[in-house]
Amino acid sequence: MRGSEVWSWGAGTHGQLASGSDCDAFTPHLVCALSGKDVVQIACGGAHAVAVLGNGEAMTWGRGLSGALGHGNESSWNLPNPVKSLQGIKISSAAAGWNHTAFVTESGGLYTCGDGTFGQLGLGDTKTRFLPCLVEHLTSFFVTMVACGMRHTLALVQGPSEETAVYAFGSNRRGQLGIEIPQQPQTQGTKNVACILKPQSITTLNSKKLVAISANGDHSAALTVTGQLYLWGRGFCNNRDMSIPCAAALGVEICQVSLGWSHGLAISGASLSLSHLCKCLHSSMFLLSQEVFSERFLCLPKVGKLGMRALVVAAGSEHSAAVFENGEVMVWGWAEHGQLGLSTTENQNIPQRVVLESKGIPSDPCSMVGSQTNDGINIQTLIQCGSGFTFLLQIPCSSECTNSSNQG
Repeated sequence: MRGSEVWSWGAGTHGQLASGSDCDAFTPHLVCALSGKDVVQIACGGAHAVAVLGNGEAMTWGRGLSGALGHGNESSWNLPNPVKSLQGIKISSAAAGWNHTAFVTESGGLYTCGDGTFGQLGLGDTKTRFLPCLVEHLTSFFVTMVACGMRHTLALVQGPSEETAVYAFGSNRRGQLGIEIPQQPQTQGTKNVACILKPQSITTLNSKKLVAISANGDHSAALTVTGQLYLWGRGFCNNRDMSIPCAAALGVEICQVSLGWSHGLAISGASLSLSHLCKCLHSSMFLLSQEVFSERFLCLPKVGKLGMRALVVAAGSEHSAAVFENGEVMVWGWAEHGQLGLSTTENQNIPQRVVLESKGIPSDPCSMVGSQTNDGINIQTLIQCGSGFTFLLQIPCSSECTNSSNQG
């Protein structure tokens, strides 16, 4: 394998599969426009996606509504297109929301573009931006990670003394910013939505030594260096919304978290079993091995591969995926657009194995990040889910693959 290999499947009506077509794909297809390039990360949003290359270049494709692609207009693209206004600025990571995008630079800066109706761009207003703009309010910090929900954004920053903090901005209608602010009075013709237009610190997380954040839909999560998971935002199964981050009482350390619209996934660091944060987000978590973390839970069918470790998880709008230690990719959930890659639109309650055409997926693990060995080549396998579509990224790596988790 020379360079990365990228695979996509699912909804493609806006070109979000980067295949040169606007059609849905019900099985995985190699993305020729990206395969062979040094792709190090892919982020998926509502109907658009971003690729970050090893040289710091950012490429976007899919639905261009509100300037989400950062190309200076609202045109959609069914092939990856470089974000020209960021050329000369090295991008280290990116995140995609429903119609907005965020880019983290190698020097710790944050750029945003797209729909700003709810202040999710962090630029102090509700204007749409067709080109990425620097979030000036965070220039005194070093941004290490960004996460985009449907209409809100989180930025994990590091201060001069290496202390960490999370800054949030955008819609706070369901408490997804983790900041208690008064609700705006509803008037005729306006949305009853509380918004924060400039990044504001989530003060309850200031002393927590955070290493990762996640956002999707109207809820958010953060992970500490000790494996403590914090959750806030929309409540499910008749649970109230939570505007202040709450520590999940799980009894195990968490090493990775990924949120979907109304569900989440987490991997426990102790056993590395795949966990499912069901729709009762604030009151329950459930291991696929059927070990109960709390009293109230949504009973899920048992995975047929007990004892197999999950290395990477990804939650889409209404579907989920995981990469396991033997290299297999398992998917489950909603399948209307083929986002499970199983050649069918039948929903799946039990994780099912995805096959990448005739090639299959490399086997034999070399590290804890989804890296496998195939004919002497070490492969890091990562997966990302958007709203009805999925991307899988295979990256050649050296034998010194580290044990860091994919938190993107």
